[in-house]
Amino acid sequence: MTAETVRVVIVGTGGIGKCHLRQWNELPDVQVVGAFDTNTDAAQRAAKQFNVPRVYKSLDEIVALSEVDAVDVCTPNMFHKEGVLAALQAGKHCLCEKPLAVHPDDIREMIAARDKSGKILATIQHMRFEDRTRALKRTIDAGRLGDVYYSRAWWLRRRMAPNTPGFIRKEQAGYGPGMDLGVHVLDLAMHLLDHPQPHSVTGIAPCMLGRRPDVANQWGSWKPEDFQVEDFAAAFIRFKNGSALSLEVSWLLNMIEPERYSVWLHGTEGGACWPDLNIAHVQDDLLVDSRITSDLKSDGHKNEMAAFLDAIRNGGPSPVPTEQSLTVARILAALYESAESGHEVLLD
Repeated sequence: MTAETVRVVIVGTGGIGKCHLRQWNELPDVQVVGAFDTNTDAAQRAAKQFNVPRVYKSLDEIVALSEVDAVDVCTPNMFHKEGVLAALQAGKHCLCEKPLAVHPDDIREMIAARDKSGKILATIQHMRFEDRTRALKRTIDAGRLGDVYYSRAWWLRRRMAPNTPGFIRKEQAGYGPGMDLGVHVLDLAMHLLDHPQPHSVTGIAPCMLGRRPDVANQWGSWKPEDFQVEDFAAAFIRFKNGSALSLEVSWLLNMIEPERYSVWLHGTEGGACWPDLNIAHVQDDLLVDSRITSDLKSDGHKNEMAAFLDAIRNGGPSPVPTEQSLTVARILAALYESAESGHEVLLD
């Protein structure tokens, strides 16, 4: 262990927790010194698989450790707040899986705890840190699209709904694909647009297929009564600068493709598409299509985790400012409020 080694504990050792453990092990000068999960057997299996030296019995036991620099929270959505606040209040840096929280007020509490502790808080929004995103962001920031006035973001799946309680039961997930997939493409679109301030949201969030006993699903079945969240969500978002964004997400949608995710940006000088990196523009009075073709293959998850470590070592800012995560949460909360009320929701 070197002087620059960052010592991390992981809270939550399910599927995404194991993904984090693998990537921590691949990064230099970081050591995972412990793990905790309410399912002790799962924590012990993960610890054995990824050479984690100790499994702890409680969250309080973990955050009390003086030899811990950072806490990595990988629990289901509705339990993020508990882990994040415990870490910050104990004076630890904190990395948390998306969404940072289901409810905006929970994020406001996290911001207050962050400010009081002086520690770094970052949300995993790995799509920002992919090479293909960085390349497209350079193009946009160079003004190639002009003023972007309309955007579309979607992540649609034909029959790929997760079937575990952490995703489909309300007390654990809060909501469905809006929180699972929507938070990804919404954050990505907001990042590419340079974080405009939202003005209003109109949305729908039905469950049309998830509670049917005969629904087909590639990832296995569930009890219809356990599917307590939406299976589709869509929103139209207006920003204070006059631009707008449409958002669509689904786990179960009757469509031709098994899965499709994309962000399209339409500007006064051109349009661009992520992840294909196609650019539509005009040259010499001709309609021209071009494409970014550089080799862009790095791992966005690992890139963001490395940026988090760099911020800890060098006292830099969070790689994903919490205020930006709050804006995304406010938009998603307004989507669900609009879906329930049937009316547009204003965000001031």
